[in-house]
Amino acid sequence: MRRVVLQEFVTVDGVAAGPNGSVAFVPAATQGDQTFGQEQLALMDTIDTILLGQQTCGMFVGYWSNVTQGEEKPFADKLNATPKMVFSRTLDNAPWEAWNEARIARNSACDEVARLKQQPGKNMVIWGSISLAQSLMNVAD
Repeated sequence: MRRVVLQEFVTVDGVAAGPNGSVAFVPAATQGDQTFGQEQLALMDTIDTILLGQQTCGMFVGYWSNVTQGEEKPFADKLNATPKMVFSRTLDNAPWEAWNEARIARNSACDEVARLKQQPGKNMVIWGSISLAQSLMNVAD
């Protein structure tokens, strides 16, 4: 059975964003850390679906779809090419620049993830999307 991997950048006291919702601390915390980059590439090899909330999707497409060179490019290439599902009741579509559009799930995240877990494939990952992660925590096995 497929699993859902949750990876968050959050302080011990539960802070996941800086002033005005800034997540600038994430690249600053990992800048120049070759080990972190290698671990992230290895993680990408174990997943075949990225699960995102609407806000995180917007941040990700705005950043990762524009990484075309540098140290982050191998990761960006894998992330951009990996199928994505966005949980939103208001989006009509979720374009991802030159890559395939993300699928939109409007129904219960718990029901949708339970269905996905039964399908063949690799694991799935949630990055950011804290509300989505919280909605799934009570039903995780």
